Amino acid sequence: MKSSDLNLFFIGNISISDFKKYIDNDVCFYSQSMNKLGSTIPLNIIENEFIFINKSKIKVLLSETIQGNLSNIHLAYICDCITLLEQIDYDDEQSQQIIFDLADPEIKGGYKSIEELNGIILELN
Repeated sequence: MKSSDLNLFFIGNISISDFKKYIDNDVCFYSQSMNKLGSTIPLNIIENEFIFINKSKIKVLLSETIQGNLSNIHLAYICDCITLLEQIDYDDEQSQQIIFDLADPEIKGGYKSIEELNGIILELN
C-alpha cells in the first residue's frame, strides 16, 4: 500500500473498489500469514506522502467496513500499515489509539463487529 493511495482514497480521488484493488494481494497474504501460528505478518507500506489522520478519516474507514466495502481484514491491514508510518500525524490521542486498537487482532481483540464499529463512530462524534 502506498501512503499516497490512502490519501487519494481519503479525499475521494479514487474509489473504494480501486483502492481495494491496490491492496488486495497484500491483504490476502496478510490474512494467510495471520492464520499460521508463530508466523511473521508482512506489511507492504510505501511511505511516499505525509498522512494526517483525523476523526473523519477514521469514520470513512469504519463506514466502508460497516457497509461491507472493506472487510475486517482490510481494515486491520490498513490500520497496521498506518501504525508503521513515520510521516504521519494524528488529530488527537483518541484517533491514534483507535488506529492502534484496530490494527492488530492480537492486540485488544482486533476485529470488530458491526456494533463495535458503530460504537467507535459514536465515540468519535
